Amino acid sequence: MAIQRIERYGKFQPSPIDESRVRRMEQLAGLAGGIAQTARAFGEARAAEEAPEKARKAVEEAVETGQELPVGKGYGADAFNREAVSAYLSTIDLDVKNKLNDLAETNKDNPENFVNDANGYLDGLTKSVPKEYKEQIFSSVQERIKRTANTVTDNFLVRARQTNQNAITDSINQGIRDLGVLAQNNDPSLQSEKELVFLAMDALAESNPVYATKLTEEKRNVEKSIYSNSIAGRLNDIAKNQSPKEAYEELIKIEEQRPDTFSVEEWPEFIGRQQDKIRKTESLINSAQKVITAEEQEFFDGYINGVSLGIEYSPEDTTRAIEIAKTDKQINQLNEAKELGRYSESDRQTRLNLFNSAIEKPETFNLAQKMQAQDKRIQTQLKNDAYGFAVRQQVADDIPIDLLNPTQEQLDARRNQAAIASEFYKSPVPPLNNFEINRLLNEWPDLSPEKQAALANAYGPQSFIWSKFSDKNAGVYAQGAANPNPETREAIFDGQEKINKEFVKFTQDFKKSFNQFFITYLGMDTVPDQDFFDFREAAFAVYSSRIGQGDFKTVDVKIATQAFKEVIGDVPKIRGNKTILPFGIDEDQFENYFDNMTKEELQRISPVERDKTEIDNILDIIQSGNTRIKAIADSQYIIVAENGEELPQTLTVDKEPITFTINQNVLDLFFNVEDKLAEEKITKDKNLESKATAYAKQQEQKIIRSEQSAGGLLNVSPDKQLLYGM
Repeated sequence: MAIQRIERYGKFQPSPIDESRVRRMEQLAGLAGGIAQTARAFGEARAAEEAPEKARKAVEEAVETGQELPVGKGYGADAFNREAVSAYLSTIDLDVKNKLNDLAETNKDNPENFVNDANGYLDGLTKSVPKEYKEQIFSSVQERIKRTANTVTDNFLVRARQTNQNAITDSINQGIRDLGVLAQNNDPSLQSEKELVFLAMDALAESNPVYATKLTEEKRNVEKSIYSNSIAGRLNDIAKNQSPKEAYEELIKIEEQRPDTFSVEEWPEFIGRQQDKIRKTESLINSAQKVITAEEQEFFDGYINGVSLGIEYSPEDTTRAIEIAKTDKQINQLNEAKELGRYSESDRQTRLNLFNSAIEKPETFNLAQKMQAQDKRIQTQLKNDAYGFAVRQQVADDIPIDLLNPTQEQLDARRNQAAIASEFYKSPVPPLNNFEINRLLNEWPDLSPEKQAALANAYGPQSFIWSKFSDKNAGVYAQGAANPNPETREAIFDGQEKINKEFVKFTQDFKKSFNQFFITYLGMDTVPDQDFFDFREAAFAVYSSRIGQGDFKTVDVKIATQAFKEVIGDVPKIRGNKTILPFGIDEDQFENYFDNMTKEELQRISPVERDKTEIDNILDIIQSGNTRIKAIADSQYIIVAENGEELPQTLTVDKEPITFTINQNVLDLFFNVEDKLAEEKITKDKNLESKATAYAKQQEQKIIRSEQSAGGLLNVSPDKQLLYGM
């Protein structure tokens, strides 16, 4: 009979069992007819010895090829047949073992399905084996299925229990982590979430006896964790939002109140960890400024500077500045900038009043110093870009203007805004911002003299517009545009074009003589070097315009002197030294300003703390005829010693000389105040005189009444009689 492969029931197709196979199997089992009992002893013994190996090979081959089970013949047939049956049953046993192992692995998470698949396999197996082995194989395999099923079930339950415990453990661990976050943030849901975690811990204890033994300790650890995170969160908030120092102080208070969840031994360790956390936070805070980007620092510094100057910023910029401010120092800078901003956006007179009020009180002296520093910064802004600063402070409107072809409406609007700003700052403000002035400067050399003169006339002779020209080596154009006389302006532009195009030519001797005449008129050290050269070049341009065309060897002194006067004006001697005056200011006004300098005016110009003696000394120096009033820039002057020696330190601030800005607004304000003070003094003196006279009369009347009551003679002189109306 051919050996069939063992397959699962439903797929297995067994061959019919014929009678010849039964008989052969009976023979193998020793149940059929006898085998020859006699053989040659030597042949039978040898055949019996070789039969098992032959039988195993024959069965192996039959199983592989699906042929019938081999049957032994002749000598050694019994041994062959016994081994063949044994090998066949061993093959069945191995197949059963492998199959059940495969089914157990496939269904390790489904014991019920394993039993179904194993029984199906057993059903197919018993139908494929000879009937004489069915019962034996069925019983053996069924028992093995039971054992394997028990193992599969046990393993499944162990894994399921472990999986369930792991899931609960993971849930507990995540819950504890969540409780830590809630505790740090002082979340109101903390208590309810803790109860859920404790329920999960109870469930785990029911399924895990080992865990049950330490359940109480585990819950205590949770309580400790909640407390630790709560304290850590509170201390961290204090350290960041207030200061690490205050966090340390709070920790000292906490250390004195140990909760029951901590043992005596655990408490110092807990306190130490909190100290470490505060130190870490402190280090992070200290490092925050170091890691701030250069861009952020630049923006923050610019924002602080702008706000302190009263410049308005967008809400977005303000939010960004607040976000950048991580340290107490930066936060204080923001607050101080806002305070100074309110001061800076006040007009000049209000600032002066605030300063005078602050500097007189010891408690506000520091504030006065900050005001002083702020005034310096405001003056710097006004010097660099007065109109632009006024726009940024919202003192003036940014009126559009066509620089090279301004309309009268544009000019009037700009001048009106500049006038408002000038009155606000008590300082000249041009009708153009710094960017516009630079643009005009770049275009100027390419313009015709007629166009230059037209623009100079349109914008007006405000030197604060044209001063930028000198900084760009265009001082001759600056003098031309700034000159208040339209004819002189045209002459400077015309003459400079003639020089540039060589319509006029001068010898070296001519230039030397012209320079000497100029020095005689102005003096060598009357103005700074750059102004000296600008004045000379402008005067030379006027001379060139007036002289006609051609080559020239000698100087016409009359034309030259007139050119000097047109460009510079009169240069009188004040305190024995040639002194150039601001346009529109006469010699008497100028000199009287310094000769009558007051404490109030000095403090306005240089608002620093000084005692009465120091102020008196400075005023003595300013008003002394042994000092010189020297120009250092347009309308700006300093006091220098007549002999060239250094002035006392009291006349300098931060190693820089006190600078006096002289213009019509300054003088009008000063003399109006002086006149008012003088009037007040006269009124006060009159009131005092009147009170003294009344008092004297009262006393005299008392004497008269006393003498009359005593019966004495009336002894009053004729002048007193007249005085008293007697």
